[in-house]
Amino acid sequence: MTRQPELRELVDDDGPPEELERLRRVHDLLLAAGPPPDLPRAIASAPSLRGRVVALPRRWRGALASAAAAAVFGLAFGLGYMLGGNDSFATKHRVAMRPVGSSRASGLIDIGNRDAGGNWQLKVVVRGLPRLPTGSWYVLYLTKHGRAVVSCGTFNSSGPVTRVRMSAPYEFGEYDGWVVTAHMRGEPDRVLMTT
Repeated sequence: MTRQPELRELVDDDGPPEELERLRRVHDLLLAAGPPPDLPRAIASAPSLRGRVVALPRRWRGALASAAAAAVFGLAFGLGYMLGGNDSFATKHRVAMRPVGSSRASGLIDIGNRDAGGNWQLKVVVRGLPRLPTGSWYVLYLTKHGRAVVSCGTFNSSGPVTRVRMSAPYEFGEYDGWVVTAHMRGEPDRVLMTT
């Protein structure tokens, strides 16, 4: 049998006398109650929940689904606002595009600031490009000696005016112009606009 500790061994004597008396009564009650009984072996370990499905009450399922949908909507709205909500675009330079051959298309390329990654922000507005067949697209290229050499991006047209945002990492001074081509499966690319 182990020795039971005295109250003075457990607490300091420097408290108010009424507090020490209250602690002495509690100490005496705990000693009189004795130690708790041993834990029965049947409940010594938690039951396994493997293979068991814990079902929520029906009224909670709808509330949980609504809360999850609201959280997803809020996250999507916040990310959309953060990533695309600031539509400030300061045009530093504007390049006009004119049609080539029988094309009637024209366009403008607005060059903005460089972003943190070193990419130039571009706003491209084109007019008069027809809708291409499925699996086809338009490509904006930079040219060197009149030949398309590096792509700045691809896009499709769905109406009389098409507006797209792109970015390009290139040093534009190394190139002599821009072209827009139509890329159609099984055919060579056709230049429709140039600077």
